Amino acid sequence: MALVLFCFIFLLNCSWILYIDAKNGADVADDKTYLQEIRKGRCMASCYDQYGKKHIESVQDELYHVYQASDCSNIDCKTCIVPCGNVTNIEQGKTCKEICLRHGIICMSSCEVLMTNWNSSGITGVTGSEQIESVRVTCQHIATKGTVTVFLNWNVAPKYARNIVFIISLIRGKSSKTWKTLGQINRAVVPIHGLTFETNYMFKVTVVSKEGVIEPPKDSGWIKTMKATDTLNRPSEAKIDGQKVHNGLVSVLLKWNSGTDPPCYYRLHWMTNNPLYSDYSTDELMAPPISKYWINNLHFGSNYTLHMSSYSNSDFNNGSEEIVVWFITADCLDATNYDYYVCAPGKPRNVTGDIILKPDNTSTCSVNVSWTSPYHMESSPELFSYLIRLYKVIPIYLSQYIEPHQEAIQISGDRNWVEINDIQWDYNYSINVQAVSSKGQSKPVTLIVTNEGCQQSVSLESTATADDKSDWNLAQCFYIGSFLMIALSIRNIELNELNPLYCHGTDYITHLQEDNSSEIEFSSLTLLDVLGEGAFGKVYKAKLNDNKLSKEKDLIVAVKMLKDFHDAHEKKSLIMEIEFMKQLGSHPHIVSFIGCCKRDTVCLLMDYCRLGDLRSFLLHYRQRLQKDYGTLRHSSGSDSGMNSSVESSFSSQPSTELHQDRLLSYARQIVLAMEYMASKKFIHRDLAARNILMYDEERLKVSDFGLTRDIYERNLYQPTSARKLPYKWMALEAIFDQVFTIKSDIWSFGIVLWEIVTLGGSPYPGIPNKDLFNLLKEGYRMEKPENCSLEVYQMMLSVWHPNPYCRPSFTELKKKLEGMLEQTKPYINLSVSISKDYYESSSLSDHSDRGTLHPNDNTTYVEMSTKDSILTYETPLNG
Repeated sequence: MALVLFCFIFLLNCSWILYIDAKNGADVADDKTYLQEIRKGRCMASCYDQYGKKHIESVQDELYHVYQASDCSNIDCKTCIVPCGNVTNIEQGKTCKEICLRHGIICMSSCEVLMTNWNSSGITGVTGSEQIESVRVTCQHIATKGTVTVFLNWNVAPKYARNIVFIISLIRGKSSKTWKTLGQINRAVVPIHGLTFETNYMFKVTVVSKEGVIEPPKDSGWIKTMKATDTLNRPSEAKIDGQKVHNGLVSVLLKWNSGTDPPCYYRLHWMTNNPLYSDYSTDELMAPPISKYWINNLHFGSNYTLHMSSYSNSDFNNGSEEIVVWFITADCLDATNYDYYVCAPGKPRNVTGDIILKPDNTSTCSVNVSWTSPYHMESSPELFSYLIRLYKVIPIYLSQYIEPHQEAIQISGDRNWVEINDIQWDYNYSINVQAVSSKGQSKPVTLIVTNEGCQQSVSLESTATADDKSDWNLAQCFYIGSFLMIALSIRNIELNELNPLYCHGTDYITHLQEDNSSEIEFSSLTLLDVLGEGAFGKVYKAKLNDNKLSKEKDLIVAVKMLKDFHDAHEKKSLIMEIEFMKQLGSHPHIVSFIGCCKRDTVCLLMDYCRLGDLRSFLLHYRQRLQKDYGTLRHSSGSDSGMNSSVESSFSSQPSTELHQDRLLSYARQIVLAMEYMASKKFIHRDLAARNILMYDEERLKVSDFGLTRDIYERNLYQPTSARKLPYKWMALEAIFDQVFTIKSDIWSFGIVLWEIVTLGGSPYPGIPNKDLFNLLKEGYRMEKPENCSLEVYQMMLSVWHPNPYCRPSFTELKKKLEGMLEQTKPYINLSVSISKDYYESSSLSDHSDRGTLHPNDNTTYVEMSTKDSILTYETPLNG
């Protein structure tokens, strides 16, 4: 809409005068030219009165009160004004017949009026009443010919009934007394061209009707034109100062401060961020008489951003800096006093939801959603309906594996409730309620339904952005985006913050190495038996004779060493492992750091546990109970290499009876160790019975902190072939997105507790790894073992909750186990026969109960970006 206002309004309608040029103004010292212009003005005003059509005011005309005489574009009015510009011919004695040749009777009649008044001075009809005021320069700019153009404007009394014409005169320089008449115009604004730089001017405006001059001339006072080098001012203090409904849309009133010597040209462009519309509009303004402008055709209830610049010419090149205005248009219902025939419905009110639990099915429930109708729509329910949309909120790391649950229900406007079924226990749901009519949809009211194992609730969404969502896609983006941010945050913590060695880099490792208080000479060690062997290292049973570390002579320790043909990277990995163990510190239920060698031979000294791993210990006890040693298949080995075959690692079989208190005590000791690790901000990531060592029959120690891992690089292990991972001990978030936290260790403890209760059983018996993943994400959990009480099984289920934040902390688990130890109730019945299936490995498991995924499997997502199960530093998550 280029040059919307004044290029069209001021110039094109004045077809007989394109512009007023000060250089061509006539000398009016004797008032002769001035009187001629008055006579022309009387003639013009007479034609406008007789034949002109009333001008249809625009919104902008109403704003500026810019006077405009009747439109003279019809043939009769054009014919009437022919003689008005022929005063010179009249003075030369031409007759009206000669002047009006080919123009007809109308021309003749107006010519005769002009002839009749020819001898009159024309200065007649002065009433003394004020019709105009405040003749002023609204702007000025440098013209292309090296001159200045100014725009004059004056106010005309509102609702002026008669057609009038304005005679423009000027005087140049304060020392001059010569006025020049520039011409006439039928509007109350006019550009004056051809002025010189830095010069004083005064302008005079005379108002003429068909009767003559109707009031004394008004002047502008002295005005000085701009310098040739003046810089362009940008508008300031721009703001929206009013809104109104116009043609079914919104118009807003923009006001600004143009400052001194204001520019004449402005460009506006505005746009909305309302996704329902794609508004981007531009207006170019030429010399508005006051610093106001109506912006039309805006949408109700939308955010807009407006940019405004000033320009020095009509080419709109080289504009000033922009000023930016943000505003929100009026709500349709408020602006129209709830006219539902024009506006979309308002929001449903008092939206609530009640959970209806199913007594025969604890994994799903129903929600009864109710509301009241929007304001002022109770009497017209036929105008609208209700749209209810349901969306299951799925964590982003599970979104590609879980089917979305979405529904849309539409009901009539005379109903105010709906029941939604099949709300699953392990997900949050978003329920949107909207009113819908032919004019659009209301903003949604959002309910968040929480029906997880740890809580059930229905609440209105409290985020401020919820009310601003205009369609369902925005709601989906909000929730998906929220879970994406959470997933990325966890990923960022896991990669960059969990491990102190990796957070601080090589300099930190070097600093730790300078602490030599725990170093020994390798000669103080006497190597005995090989306890285990990994890809690049061995673990020996050894005697230590070093008074600095132990007062006990010939202290038995476990020693981790590299094999003979190791490289620098493997050596660095072992050194990092040593510093890891130092940071963990000592605890009675953790295989703790004793010392190290770093000079010629690098090795790590740890607690020695003579009875091997907990799973083998439990299996042997079950063998003794069954009196059938040949029917069991054992799992040898832990990844640490410390637990080799049962025969070589055990010095004795369980010599005492195991009972439920001892088994519960084992579980409590594991929890105590894990609680300590959590307090030190470490996570284990491979907690399993095979990685817990028996110090003696009463005490155990958590072990296997990645002793045989080959690569330590930002907590990532990049395998070159299919990697065996302990899927059956891993939490959902660890399997599907490799997110490991204290909460994933809590899940693994639940598997260990199941192993203890079943005396070394293999988790998920008979289920291949390739089937396990789908079963877990669909909500499957292991059944209750035959010898297990409901209380212990409930503890297992609580730590296997799909939402990590609903799992109990290790501190809470410790309290529960201590409470059980104080009771005399039967929790684990060792006299009950346990299914032999618990001791059969699946076809896709190796002897360490780890599964392998091959590249041609459909479930390759677990293999991608696998991480090594090493001790990891963590910021705690609620426990």
